[in-house]
Parts: sequence; structure tokens; C-alpha cells
Amino acid sequence: RTYYPLSHAPVKQTVEALRQLGLEHARIGVEIGAEQCLDIPLTDFWAIQEALRGAVFVDSAPVLWPARLHKTDQEIARIRQACLITSQAYDQVYASMHAGMSEQEAAQLMKNAMLAQGAEDTWMLMTSGAGNYDLISRGPGPRRLEQGDFVYIDGGCSVAGYWSDFDRVGVVGSPTPAQASAQRVAEGITQSGVDLVRPGASTREIARHCAQTIGRFPYQISSDIGYLAARIGHGIGISALEPPNVAEYEDTILEAGMVITIEPGVYLPGRFGVRLEDIALVTESGAEPLTTMHKNWRSTG
Repeated sequence: RTYYPLSHAPVKQTVEALRQLGLEHARIGVEIGAEQCLDIPLTDFWAIQEALRGAVFVDSAPVLWPARLHKTDQEIARIRQACLITSQAYDQVYASMHAGMSEQEAAQLMKNAMLAQGAEDTWMLMTSGAGNYDLISRGPGPRRLEQGDFVYIDGGCSVAGYWSDFDRVGVVGSPTPAQASAQRVAEGITQSGVDLVRPGASTREIARHCAQTIGRFPYQISSDIGYLAARIGHGIGISALEPPNVAEYEDTILEAGMVITIEPGVYLPGRFGVRLEDIALVTESGAEPLTTMHKNWRSTG
């Protein structure tokens, strides 16, 4: 069924279609629950409900999310390709960074690299420089990179409607011994979380493990990114952020075919922040990393 006005939802056509299908007194699922989007104005939804008073509209999450949690081979292939494109773009942007370049210029380089490799769309968070490292949702700005700056990028792209999402870090110039040491610890924390991914594992237990491991971090920590973001990982698919949440408040039991991220991280007072993220496919025997790009510090120009 087609409709033409684009300035408002097709309320009349929707009501007519539901009546023709004999659903005037049916139980109808709509995307109104957790981490879902109805994608029409609330007033239009109210108008549909008013026109179909005999129908009951309910949250469709109990039906949709179990289906979306398990990816088909075709879905996994698209996520894997998105991860490959993102990895190659990271390599290009970190190799090109130099003192004097703005964050926006670096971000544009990465975006162009992903689009050139076949990405449909891109997204990116970025921060750099002392005083900015705990701004976890900051977009690239006009700030110009300086020698010794820590540069954090969290980004990804979509391929045929499926997304990648992982972060990497770099230093303008070369990392100090302290930065390199912190990176190695952070890499170990992320890898220890990925090592727990397997059928039957609990997202709650993975989150607890990462939190406990962060507690042994050999530096004073100003903030734990897992608690700032309320989770240390999440699902990924037709949205870059979707269930299950790898968090202590959620106890989802992993099953083969699910795809999740693991992204614990820490920020050290006045020094730098470290967060490294991997995407893992739950297999019958364990986990297959879909982000094969290494996590070492990138020394830039």
C-alpha cells in the first residue's frame, strides 16, 4: 500500500488497512517499548487509536526483540563487512593525524574513508586533549590536535542496513610509558570480557567481571565509563545500540547467533582516558571476534 503526503503519517490509510484486514477488535503490537521507536507523532498514534477503539495496542518488544537478538548468516555477514570497513578507516585516519589538524578534519577523513569503501552511512564520537577525556558522548569539534594528545574515536558505519560500533585510541606523536602501560591494562580488561562470551554466559556476570577487573587498575581512576554509560556493552544490528545490555542490571543469557560489544573503559585524572571496544559473535563453541583490528596505541604524525 502506498501513500504520497510526506508531511504527516498516513493515519487514514492505516485505519482503512487495519479494518480491511479484520483487525478492528484485534490485539495489535506496536513499537512503543524499551529501545524502540514508533517513528510517527504521538498525536497521529492517538488518532489511530481513537478510530479503532475496539482494538488493543500493546508493546511489541516481547515479540520483536527475541527475533532481533538472533542474527542470520546474512545479517552477520553485513555486520562483519561494516566492521572491516571501519577498521580500515581507523588505520587511515590514525596514520594521517598530525599536530595542527582539527578534530573535525580528522573525523572527515575517517568518514570519507568509510564511504569510499562502500558504507551507506557513518557515525562518530571523538575527543582529545586534557580536560576532555571524560566527555564520553562528544562529537568532533574545531579543537586542533597537539603533540602528545590522546585521541579517542568511537564510530562505525552501516552496510545494507547493519551497523558496526567500536572505538580505538591514539596519541599524536608517540605514547608515553604511562599511556602505553594504561593501554595494555585496558586491552587486557576488554579481552577478559570477550573471553567470557559463550552460549550460556550471563551479560550480568560479564559486566561484573569487567567492573571487578577495573577495580584492580593500577592507577587512580576518575571515572569508570561502564558506570557513566550504565553498561559495558550492548547488542548491535539494524541499530548501532540495541539489546541485550551487558550490564549488572540485566541478566540475559547469551545464545549462539547473538552479536554484542564489550567496551569497559577508565579515565585517569587530568591525564588521559582509555576505552577499547570489540564486537563478538556468540558461536556454538564460544565467541568469534568481528573486530579483528588490533587495539595497540596508534602513534600519529
